Amino acid sequence: DIPRGSRSPAATEGGVLTSTPWEATVTGEEAVRCSSNSRSPWAAEDPPRCNSRSLGASDGGALRSSGSWSTTEVEEPPRRTTSRYPWGATEGGGGALRSRPPSSTTSCSHKLLLASFLLLASCLAPAECGNPDAKRLYDDLLSNYNKLVRPVVNVTDVLTVMIKLKLSQLIDVNLKNQIMTTNLWVEQYWYDYKLIWDPAEYGGVKMLHVPSDHIWRPDIVLYNNADGNFEVTLSTKATLHMNGLVEWKPPAIYKSSCEIDVEWFPFDEQSCNMKFGSWTYDGFQVDLRHLDEKEGTNVVELGVDLSEFYMSVEWDILEVPAVRHEKFYTCCDEPYLDITFNITMRRKTLFYTVNLIIPCMGISFLTVLTFYLPSDSGEKVTLSISILISLHVFFLLVVEIIPPTSLVVPLLGKYLIFAMILVSISICVTVLVLNVHFRSPQTHKMAPWVKRVFIHILPRLLIMKRPQYQLNKH
Repeated sequence: DIPRGSRSPAATEGGVLTSTPWEATVTGEEAVRCSSNSRSPWAAEDPPRCNSRSLGASDGGALRSSGSWSTTEVEEPPRRTTSRYPWGATEGGGGALRSRPPSSTTSCSHKLLLASFLLLASCLAPAECGNPDAKRLYDDLLSNYNKLVRPVVNVTDVLTVMIKLKLSQLIDVNLKNQIMTTNLWVEQYWYDYKLIWDPAEYGGVKMLHVPSDHIWRPDIVLYNNADGNFEVTLSTKATLHMNGLVEWKPPAIYKSSCEIDVEWFPFDEQSCNMKFGSWTYDGFQVDLRHLDEKEGTNVVELGVDLSEFYMSVEWDILEVPAVRHEKFYTCCDEPYLDITFNITMRRKTLFYTVNLIIPCMGISFLTVLTFYLPSDSGEKVTLSISILISLHVFFLLVVEIIPPTSLVVPLLGKYLIFAMILVSISICVTVLVLNVHFRSPQTHKMAPWVKRVFIHILPRLLIMKRPQYQLNKH
């Protein structure tokens, strides 16, 4: 055998295989004996030991380059005293290698590595190994399923689609842009005859969840949408039942147009509509109805489910009725169905009362102090103008909130306009009072009509009596 890390065992010189300087020196007889016991690939047998390190030898000679055999002597290399192997192998008798047995730390590392590999393999196992019956059912139902065709037996059959809304959150009611933002669950139910199976044939599987993109869906959209997405953007999985019932409850955030009435702002009530209907199919193909609709009526009092509703900090929900409509267009003879959900809400007035109404009323009452302030102070007009500017600032805040409509003026706006008119009149009166106050006999002369009005007529109207002065005779 050739030791690890050694050089080539022999080199040819002149057509005869010669030994390298480090090989052992043997006689021709020893070379022949070792060649017969050699573990080289040309040897017929594989004895347990041989002191020679040559690859092969023949009877009484060494291997020539031409394939003939000749004898030669091989020098023995100096014996090494240190181990050349990192694992502590030693060179024993006959060139055999003895290795140190593995330690306990190495054994534990191998066990830990094996356990990690098994855990990873179990995590990456295919899903079909968990429930093969469900996989087989999925393949049988959707292998030849065409999601573009309406699931009816006959073309003239009408497919009934039930719809219901579950209001999760009233996100925002933008008065300026007249947009209502809501977080809804659009619950839809219909029957698909191509998705019926017998649970006994599929291991008792009675319900199956499949991606909604793989089956037919009614294209229910929000007609009065104020955003770019008219339909549901998140395609969640649909639930299939063994009798063909399909349930699909995708969540969606809608921005719908809402006509805002600001006449009684901030003590107002708003009514916003959400109109849902099929965009493609008419009433003869898809019959759209409310899930809680009673026979003989098209109105549902509780049309929106509020069981999962998060209370709004600005609005209180009063009514949520739903009404089914059949509308005929001039272009078509078929009716087009829609369900309109009405959300009536009332504003919570605490915020506007504390931040708008009370400050406006307090500033307006300061107008009275302008008449109590002495004219000699020189601050009567300054105080009146400051009050007028403050009311104008509050009026600008109200204008930023309400929509730019010319139909009505909000109640708070009317109050601010009236207060500003009164302050403006008080400023005019203050100017006249100051003009009269700073008059003197040296600069002005009282007109006869002023004397008659303020001394003779006005005291009589105010039930005032002129004091009688008696002249002192002394």
